[in-house]
Amino acid sequence: MPLESEVLDALNRFAAGSEDLIFVLNREDRIEYCNSSTLRLIGCEKREAVGRAFTDFVFENRGDVMGKNLKSVFDSGKPVTFENCGVTLSGKDICLEVRLSPIANGDKTTGAVLGIARDITEQKRRELLIAHSRREWLQAVDGMPYPLALVRSNHRIERLNLAMANRLGSTVRDAIGLTCFEALHGTPEPPSFCPLLNGKDANAHSSKIIEHHNDDDLLCTISAIRDSDGMTTGCLYVARRISESDRATEVKRSGEEYMRMLLKGSDHMVYIQNADGRYAYFSAMPGNRIPWGVIGGFPFDFFEPGVAFEIVGRVKEAVKRGTELTHQLDFTWGEEVLRFFDRIVPVRDAMGRIQAVTTVSMKVAEFRHSKGKALSGKHGSKDLSGREREVLRLIALGLTSSQIATGLSISRKTVETHRARIMRKLDVHKTSALVSYAAKAGLLD
Repeated sequence: MPLESEVLDALNRFAAGSEDLIFVLNREDRIEYCNSSTLRLIGCEKREAVGRAFTDFVFENRGDVMGKNLKSVFDSGKPVTFENCGVTLSGKDICLEVRLSPIANGDKTTGAVLGIARDITEQKRRELLIAHSRREWLQAVDGMPYPLALVRSNHRIERLNLAMANRLGSTVRDAIGLTCFEALHGTPEPPSFCPLLNGKDANAHSSKIIEHHNDDDLLCTISAIRDSDGMTTGCLYVARRISESDRATEVKRSGEEYMRMLLKGSDHMVYIQNADGRYAYFSAMPGNRIPWGVIGGFPFDFFEPGVAFEIVGRVKEAVKRGTELTHQLDFTWGEEVLRFFDRIVPVRDAMGRIQAVTTVSMKVAEFRHSKGKALSGKHGSKDLSGREREVLRLIALGLTSSQIATGLSISRKTVETHRARIMRKLDVHKTSALVSYAAKAGLLD
């Protein structure tokens, strides 16, 4: 039964500009209507297509999938959706996602079927390539002698090889879904070097650490896995046994990398050191992370000798003087420089003896040597008067307004006026921002 003109007009308005294949078939499986996208694919004019059986244009090489679904819609009056990846149109093999919906007559019987098909050939090709690549990758992983695990952003193990399952004392099936930091590192929370803690941080690429397992020292590499937007979606953990001759070098190298990742991911830190410099406590913000790998170690385990001597030296100085110190320290890895402003406070026991020092460390700048000093703020320090620059420097060193007033022989009110003027000129509103600016402008050098 031919389609009414109103139905044809509605179809033309709906389907004219669509990239989908839109067509209407009657009970004889003949074409009542098809849009321009369909005509382009079958390679003929509309007058040549209407009235002819769809099988004149469509060859199905995997059985009569289309015919069976058409019959189902005509018999049941209910729509169906299916994929047909065995279709040849105009000599081209394609894969279609098809939805067939009934068009009812006046007596509510199905007189025709409206079909909407989408070419998903390229999508299916990509899926097959991905599936093939994944199978090859999994085969390669299962054959690796090194323990390996793939971890997703929820810190759960998604995939591991037999070597890793043996290391965990489990089967591959039972280990999937375990929490990575508990199973792999034996810690109650993610370690500070974990790439999953850093989201889109471009520096959260990979890290190397030394771990001890069953009397073996393992060099473990944890590498970030990123999506097309640069967001960290998982990480790959690979462990290999290292020889005794390699151990000292790798311990030092992994300790330095461990600390670099910790410092880069932290805005400020609080740590306690014994009088000899050994770390007794360490907490990094944001996240209130406790890097267990640092506690119990010496600065020489994590920094090059010059920096380590400086850190231990200021501990001994604070213990000897018994007074609070302020100190600026640059940590350098290649061209990368992280600048921290530290407040070192002696800790006394009940007898008044100094047994340790507490350091509150705030990151104030991050830059690369090749570009010189970090850039200054919105306004250069040249916008400040000599007195304002001096006040800014003393503020950044942690002095109170009263202490600055005494040191410069001016009133406290004058110091506050200078502070307000500096903030206005630099367009900053917090003391921490003043400290950061002072460091970047080189006023603390």
